[in-house]
Amino acid sequence: MTDTDAPTPVGRMEWERLVRRADLPLATKAIGYTLAQYSNKAGGSAHPGVARLARVCRVDEKTVKRHLTALREAGFLVRKQEDQWRRRVALGIADDYQLTAPVDYLERSTYLDPDEQVQA
Repeated sequence: MTDTDAPTPVGRMEWERLVRRADLPLATKAIGYTLAQYSNKAGGSAHPGVARLARVCRVDEKTVKRHLTALREAGFLVRKQEDQWRRRVALGIADDYQLTAPVDYLERSTYLDPDEQVQA
């Protein structure tokens, strides 16, 4: 993925509208919405941790990780400070996420139109 293909950081409200319209499984949306509640208005500083998300969503940690990976792969999340990931894991520090808008999601997936009436 080049820099021009990188997802664009977005604010929490815009991100929620994008995810609501996206063709994603309900569980993926639920994990994503819960993560977004921990972000600031600009969609950054989302770092509740996998264990907390699992407790809040009443699922196991493996399920949370799977859905966070799906959101990252679809371009809806970027894990910040990727270069420090191993250090953060070793110290037990939660990953820090930025909510993003995927660049090419409309081209590769079905999506509800802005009025949420029909598939775009």
